[in-house]
Amino acid sequence: CLDDLASLLAAFAGRGSNTLGARTTRDVVARWRTLGLATVEPYPGQGPGVVLPTARAAAITHQARPKPPSWTDTPHTLTTAAVAARYLSHGGGSWTAETMLRATLPKGEHLPDGLWRPPSGAVVAVEVERNGKASDRWAGIAAHLLAHYASTHYWLSEGTRPAWERWAESNLTPADRARLRVYSIEAQGVAR
Repeated sequence: CLDDLASLLAAFAGRGSNTLGARTTRDVVARWRTLGLATVEPYPGQGPGVVLPTARAAAITHQARPKPPSWTDTPHTLTTAAVAARYLSHGGGSWTAETMLRATLPKGEHLPDGLWRPPSGAVVAVEVERNGKASDRWAGIAAHLLAHYASTHYWLSEGTRPAWERWAESNLTPADRARLRVYSIEAQGVAR
């Protein structure tokens, strides 16, 4: 996940897709750890650890208080972070994560995994789907996103994509399908 962090740091520094080197990124994380801004937690069976912000870092940056990682949710969280890094390093703009949206939107409303605002100023809802869902769940998510956002990007795993595309073909109008863009998590190199 240091690769994703290197991409995010480069994007925030205005370097676009010219990411930081591995050593530089490790040095940044070491400084954050020394300052009490981050911890590195092992990711069971998956090689290197995961860099997590501390409560101190959240307070300084006015972010939602970090919660302990749920290792069942971690693949989705890491994939979403990799997608965010890709948008920011290749397209620029800004990213608002679901955790930040939760603090600003009414409870009970479906929240996209993130909102990307490219330099054009448009707002793009982003959904990351690593696993299939029941038809009525997909219907609820799509209805909300289509009602609130002009454009939605779906990032689907290879295992999920065929079922989602069949569902979309059967349940969405051509006009609604035209507002959705679909990307492959694996083909785009963001699977975590």
